[in-house]
Amino acid sequence: MQCSIIIPVHNQNWELSQCIKSLIRQKTKFKFEIIVIDDNSNDSINLDKGIKNILNIKIINLNKRVGAAGARNIGISMSRHELIVFLDADMIVPKNFIQQHVRLHQKYKRIISVGFRKHIFCRKKGNLKINVNRAPSYKSDFRYKKYIPHSWQSQYPKEGISTFNRTHYPLRETSDFSKFGHRAKIGVWELPHMVLTCSMGVRKNWLFKVGGFTEKFKKSWYEDTFLGAQLIAIGLKVIPIKNITGYHIVKNNSGKRLYEFETIKQNRDIYLKLINKPIINKNHKEFIKMVNNKYGRYIRKLS
Repeated sequence: MQCSIIIPVHNQNWELSQCIKSLIRQKTKFKFEIIVIDDNSNDSINLDKGIKNILNIKIINLNKRVGAAGARNIGISMSRHELIVFLDADMIVPKNFIQQHVRLHQKYKRIISVGFRKHIFCRKKGNLKINVNRAPSYKSDFRYKKYIPHSWQSQYPKEGISTFNRTHYPLRETSDFSKFGHRAKIGVWELPHMVLTCSMGVRKNWLFKVGGFTEKFKKSWYEDTFLGAQLIAIGLKVIPIKNITGYHIVKNNSGKRLYEFETIKQNRDIYLKLINKPIINKNHKEFIKMVNNKYGRYIRKLS
């Protein structure tokens, strides 16, 4: 099985270079292509020619910003392989990243594979100090362990008081998501919240079936949660891969700003309105036509 790795990027050229370097180090027998969608960055992506010669990289440059959801839909439409692996531009993944995603999808057809991440703070470019030969523990991810403070109650007013001021263990409390049933909740999360496009694999035919990513969310919160909800609704299982935890490059550790909390709340409200609507059922040709009609004029060039 071959896979297409889809990476949207906006003003993250340095982070992207670190991500691509980690893909060069992959130890896998499976062939893969990399599709980078430059979502109208201020500076054009400028990867080293040597890197492009080593890897099969396609760069799609957009002359208008369409957002992460739209960029990923463009990447899906231009992908060649059956398995789609989503990766964020600011992720540094271990050597077995591709191997583990692909092997799981060879074994199971109706699944969503999800990897984990550890935040690593890097305030200045070039000041990243990590051991790329040693993957971080999945226990750094919120899906393993997360303390929910009382201050979150204003963001989740419908949650009971027992949700706050305590630590939750989504993986352990659901036996690696296998007992995370419909409407079940761990802390403030349901099963779709476990699906993050920072490291996620799914067969392309299932993405067509739900119409890809919806673009009704502002910025890049909840579009992957909603995709996860749709894929789960058509019968896919969420399978965690603990041993492909990657480093997530974060520029500061000051926490989310007020406008980010407001955007997240707005997107959560949109999610709750959309969640009970019928799923858009498209085939391959319909999906490609939809993407071309919506974004074809924004594609400046391919390289």
